[in-house]
Amino acid sequence: MIIISEIATNKVYHIYPDGENVQLTNNGLITPFERVPNVKPSKFKLTENVPSPDTWVGGGVLKYYASAWHIDNQELYDQALAANKKATVPKVVSMAGARRALLRNNLLTTVDTAVTNGIDEEVKILWEYATELHREDATLLAITDALGLTELQVDDLFITAKSL
Repeated sequence: MIIISEIATNKVYHIYPDGENVQLTNNGLITPFERVPNVKPSKFKLTENVPSPDTWVGGGVLKYYASAWHIDNQELYDQALAANKKATVPKVVSMAGARRALLRNNLLTTVDTAVTNGIDEEVKILWEYATELHREDATLLAITDALGLTELQVDDLFITAKSL
């Protein structure tokens, strides 16, 4: 892998997993896919054979120096990780997968009890007869809110449910 980083700060702005034909010249950064004229050797350096970062976050959030990746801005990095994770949350899962995810997280009995003892017949019908569960369904959101589950916990349950 080849990276292009700012000399003064070590902030990484460009990353090329396949570094073939990447050049840093006085005319700028040249690759088979782009030309970036304002990236010049006076301010940027090209480093070859760099290991991949665990998670790539652009915009100078990561630095590479002393043969290791470093986070320059933890808040921006955390926001990028959350956005990356949010992108992997499925919008729909099977009810079987949902129930198995709840079981693995010791929540199935709690949800069953809440639905059974609840007043809303529509929730009971959904829980008993639906074949799939939609992440943004108003009924689901009401149930998870009533149970005190965070959005992140529900996202994790959906990711687990999809994998089962």
